[in-house]
Formats: sequence, structure tokens, C-alpha cells
Amino acid sequence: MFKRDYLACQARLKLGAPENVITMNQAVTQPFEIFLLITKEIYNSILMKIRSLIMCGIICTGFTAYSQESEISKSTGKIGIFYSSFGDNELVRSEDLIGGPSYSGDKFYTLGVNYLYPFTQWLDFQTGLVYSKHQITITPNIVHPYVPGVDYAPAKPYNEDLSVISIPVGVQLNFFKYLFVNGGFSLDFDTGSSNSFDDQTGIGLQVGAGVQYEFRNRISLFINPYAKGHSIVSFSSQDNRQRLMEAGVKIGVMLRL
Repeated sequence: MFKRDYLACQARLKLGAPENVITMNQAVTQPFEIFLLITKEIYNSILMKIRSLIMCGIICTGFTAYSQESEISKSTGKIGIFYSSFGDNELVRSEDLIGGPSYSGDKFYTLGVNYLYPFTQWLDFQTGLVYSKHQITITPNIVHPYVPGVDYAPAKPYNEDLSVISIPVGVQLNFFKYLFVNGGFSLDFDTGSSNSFDDQTGIGLQVGAGVQYEFRNRISLFINPYAKGHSIVSFSSQDNRQRLMEAGVKIGVMLRL
């Protein structure tokens, strides 16, 4: 390539000059013009290669994104089950009742079916069906009148159960391949028979984060610490009502459909 440019440059320099006559000015400018032509050819060659590499990168990136989106579009989501009994539960009020009994969460467990539908590679729609059963310890606040010669035993604490069925509706954000955060609201339905608690039917809120790992057989495992408030927006008009709070860790298994 350089030899061709050199010969072409010599031919252009000799045009218009007497045969076999080269002036002193031409002798000085010949090497400089040859250098400029060679530099221009090298620059153009490098520029063309850079453009080709950029175009190839854009095409490859588009193909990869298309392949990922195609894989997501072929999937109809994930379905699975989970269990939780590790954590705390509590009944709370905005203001304590004077002279009323106290309530303390004893233990609970949660069973659920979870469904994820992929919007994108990093965003899933989340819903399902969840059943939770909570054991609450009630301590009566009873003061017996003093009667001489009569020994009154203080009122003893006792336990009662509170059950809720929830339909969660939310989203899950996936990042760094194995991590996720999720959250949303839930429709809560109080299914307990006890009259010692306020009705927990209403709209609840939940937020959590976790880690997941998917095997090659489309099965994945996840661990999901979470916090949830039931009946944050109550369907009851009662003032200063109780709200059930829970915080725990879900452990579950999912199957890609």
C-alpha cells in the first residue's frame, strides 16, 4: 500500500514540470507530501476498522438483548411454595387502652403459594395466596376488691389464635443475578373466630429482600426476610383499632414454567 501511494505521489508531482527537470522547491516538498498521503491512508484505514468494530458491537449487543427478551417472553413465570415461622409478631394500637388487657405475640407460622410473572429480565409481577396463624398471649388487667380473709389469685395470661388469609400484589426487582427486593400491598381477610381481637380484614403492606439461586432443572431456592403489616387500611370504621404486625424469614422453592 505504501509503495503504491509513493508511486502515485511521484506521478502527481511530475505533472506540469519539464521532462527530467525537478526544481529545488519540488525536491523539498516531495517527502512531506508523501508523508501526508501515507498518514491519511493509515488514518482512513484505522477509522474504517473502528467503525466496523462499533457496528459489530451494536449488532452483538442487540442480538444478546433480543435473545434474553425472547427467553423471557417464552417463560410464563415461576410458581412455588414457601414457609415461615422465624420471627416476631405483635398486635399494636396507636394508643393503649387504659385498664385494658395487654397483648403479646407468642409465635406464628405462614404458608403460601407464590407466583412471579416476568415483565423484563429484572422486574417481575408478584402475587399468590398466603395463610398465617398467630398465637397471641393476653394478660388481663383485673384488680379484685380487697375483702378481709379472702385471697384472690391474680388473673393468669392465656393464649388465643388469630388467622389471616392474604392475597399479595406487588413487584420483585432482581439484580446481581442472585439478589432481589420485593414489596407491595395485600388484601387481608380475618378468618379467626376469637372475639378478643379487632378484625384484621383490610389492606396490608409488605416489604422484603432476599437471595435466590436457580438450578439447571428450572428449580430455584430462595430466602426472603420480610416485614408485614396487616390491615394498615382497615375495612372497619372502628377507631384506635389493633393491627397485626409480623417480621420473619420466608424459605421457599420455585419452578420456572
